[in-house]
Amino acid sequence: ADGAPPVAVPDSAPPLEAVVQPLIRGAGRQVEPGEVITVQYVGVTWADGTVVDSTWTDGTLPVDVPIGVGSVPEGWDEGIVEQTVGSQVLLVLPPGAGGDAGGLLDQTLVYVVDILAASGAPGGR
Repeated sequence: ADGAPPVAVPDSAPPLEAVVQPLIRGAGRQVEPGEVITVQYVGVTWADGTVVDSTWTDGTLPVDVPIGVGSVPEGWDEGIVEQTVGSQVLLVLPPGAGGDAGGLLDQTLVYVVDILAASGAPGGR
């Protein structure tokens, strides 16, 4: 009802390395490091599918975040840079790579991210 994509976590062990899977490939240009991206996202734990963060439900949608400069979780920088604007991307991030969403550094986190826009000159130019 709120537009958030459903996130179903398999009943298996989580992957040991990050997984980046475009679910929808956008027709826009590639996101470059140093840009500010506008996104909507939902993040859940692999362990039980509990929502730990969501722009759809926390009233802050959409949000602008710098990408590729270390200001978001490592897995986001690695998974979003070079994706195209308009894409929806699945990120499965092992412990530590998903950031400290709700104090869950020891958890594998699963994010679905909608890349709505990218702006600003890459590298701060």
